[in-house]
Amino acid sequence: QDCGPACASSSSPPAIYFTCPSSGCTPTSVALTGQLQNPVWMFPQDNNGFAIILPQVGASGAVSVTGSMIFGIGTQSNNGLGSAQAQAADVNTGNFTTTFNGVPYTTSYIDSGSSGFFILDSTTTGLATCASSSDAAGFYCPTSATSLTAITSGRSPNGSGATVSANIAFSIANGVSLIDSPSTAFNNLGGPAPGVFDWGLPFFFGRTVFIGIESQTSTAGSGPYWAY
Repeated sequence: QDCGPACASSSSPPAIYFTCPSSGCTPTSVALTGQLQNPVWMFPQDNNGFAIILPQVGASGAVSVTGSMIFGIGTQSNNGLGSAQAQAADVNTGNFTTTFNGVPYTTSYIDSGSSGFFILDSTTTGLATCASSSDAAGFYCPTSATSLTAITSGRSPNGSGATVSANIAFSIANGVSLIDSPSTAFNNLGGPAPGVFDWGLPFFFGRTVFIGIESQTSTAGSGPYWAY
């Protein structure tokens, strides 16, 4: 479901669904059967998840990018996990753990809808932010592209109890230079998000990223999980 038991609770539901009488809108609870559903799991087959496949782009970005969304995980000849390693996500939030400079951040997630890597803050990353008067306000603006590494981790979704980890190398470039360029898709655009590790769209470039849907099973185990 779109939100799950949290939104179904009549006690302090989160601000996801609203009731809007003439006096204004307030958060409201919605039963599981009334919440929005992920359309993939409603397919008659290939409904246990999907993969997003995007090519790599250069350091200066790309004007446009074409990729694929493949339905199902391990159900057809073109959607096997291959060498991808699966990490379970929290069933309530979809979060997992990213460790940066030895510090674990449990509010970590993957989001193709975020235009860049939105991670931590300037003090923690050592990256300068763009001037508030620039057209890249809200992004990082290091003087030169900066290479960083982090470790993503989560339990294996196969029920073994083992922890699955992956070393992720990435780069953050000057936001003004990128945004003022002719390109629109970047693998090294980033901005601050205190206490958070949002692996945004740049994470997808050059990878196949699988999304295992909650309670659906595949060769990796039971969702929700990420695999890449």
